[in-house]
Amino acid sequence: MDKDEARRLYGILKKIEFMAQLSLNELGDLVDHLQKCNFKKGDVVVRHGDPGDSFFLLAAGKVAIWGRNRNGKKVQFGFLGPEQYFGEMALLTGEPRSATIICEEPTQAYLLTKTDFDITVRNNPTIVQEMMRTVERRRAQGRVMASRTDGAEPPAPSFLGRLKAFLNLGG
Repeated sequence: MDKDEARRLYGILKKIEFMAQLSLNELGDLVDHLQKCNFKKGDVVVRHGDPGDSFFLLAAGKVAIWGRNRNGKKVQFGFLGPEQYFGEMALLTGEPRSATIICEEPTQAYLLTKTDFDITVRNNPTIVQEMMRTVERRRAQGRVMASRTDGAEPPAPSFLGRLKAFLNLGG
């Protein structure tokens, strides 16, 4: 990764609410661990039920967020584009993916594995609180979208009790 690309990624990460409190060095460590991924239109980035072991930061392109309603019908919840992200729930809980993400156009993303993220969290456990707020807000948005899309059900919100143990933060 060249310096301009690293600087751009650093700037994007700094704007993400739950990463804003990280130090320059911690953000730099995350940037160093980001892996560039290129996808074609129609590629499935993650599938509902897949292991939750990574976070994606979109650099270019557009992805659609898909789920299923109570009747098993495929339902689109929305879109994400450049400088947006998904997979923060996976970083926190490691639970299976709660949605399927499909590229609407050629897309470039950066992947951060849970293993690499956990190192940063251990050095700055307060980031978990901000991430929990983000996750709860997204889950609430998912419930609202579900109520507008023929009863689609987002994943159950009961993950916070397992959070500390999963992140090996003790208590």
